[in-house]
Amino acid sequence: MEKIYDHLSKPNHTTPNWLQSLIYQLLHRNLDKVLKQINPDIVICTHPFSSSSLSRLKRRGYRVRLCTVITDFHVHQVWAQPEVDIYMASNEEVLRQLVLFGISEQKIVVTGIPVKSDFGKS
Repeated sequence: MEKIYDHLSKPNHTTPNWLQSLIYQLLHRNLDKVLKQINPDIVICTHPFSSSSLSRLKRRGYRVRLCTVITDFHVHQVWAQPEVDIYMASNEEVLRQLVLFGISEQKIVVTGIPVKSDFGKS
């Protein structure tokens, strides 16, 4: 039996609607209420589940700019959402993987993983 993660790691597969719906219902079902209250100009996501849930809301008509910062060194399809306006990728390999998942290279900027400058000093 194929594991969900193995399936999600294959290019040219889309995130199943049932999985996006499950993520939304379990973790983010009040997200639209929070967004209406805050009314942000942009939302920056650092986790694939929040990016997936915001993408789902955008598909349903919610208007917000969406930036996703990929903090992993490998991309699975839950990271790759066409509704994301800009991706901040950890490295060139992640950029390549996003392109394999159908994300336009013009939407991707390689920035590295954001950490404090003194991260490795302690």
